[in-house]
Amino acid sequence: MIGDEASRGGNTTRILGCGANTFASGSVAVVLRAGSTVAGFTINCGSTGIYAPANGVIIRNNTVTGNTQDSGIWIDGGNDQTIVLNAVTGNNFGIHYINTTAGGKAENNLITSNVMGFLYQTPSASLG
Repeated sequence: MIGDEASRGGNTTRILGCGANTFASGSVAVVLRAGSTVAGFTINCGSTGIYAPANGVIIRNNTVTGNTQDSGIWIDGGNDQTIVLNAVTGNNFGIHYINTTAGGKAENNLITSNVMGFLYQTPSASLG
């Protein structure tokens, strides 16, 4: 999905609200599968904004905000995920990185005003 990358989804490309209850902890606005890209959106769910349990996902130039029950961006398993140039603000966990294997990176993200900015529970990704 490609929206308005220049404004990080600040103009009209918004994903608001949540889908079905995906976890015990609540719902998710966007679930990415292997090789998926989400770029240029404002994403607000209330629980988890973006959940990526797959290989090769790209999350770039988004504003992820207001996901106060869980994570703005939750990377869970897989490898080679790319998280770049996002504004992640006002969430419980800004970026939650867990159970990944190899090759992932999180670089040049603005992470502010979250309860915890970055929860890193994996031995094998790069923070840039």
